[in-house]
Amino acid sequence: MKQFAGVLSKRKTAFLIVFFLFILGAGIYAWQVNMSNREKLQSIDSFEECAATGVPIREIYPEQCVINGKTFTNPAQSIQ
Repeated sequence: MKQFAGVLSKRKTAFLIVFFLFILGAGIYAWQVNMSNREKLQSIDSFEECAATGVPIREIYPEQCVINGKTFTNPAQSIQ
């Protein structure tokens, strides 16, 4: 009976190691994706690029898109 308990314990240990490695891998992957997205958002420098990200557009005249504290105005609309 003790031998069976040892095998079960080894299986639990193996499962926990695999589970931990899976969680660690998922965390590293999520961190890399987040860093990549941040770099993309920081490189935005026009109204068109800002609007393409899907952030809400301020429906004023002229339209404005705000991202990362930067405000971009739609150049197709001009105040006359």
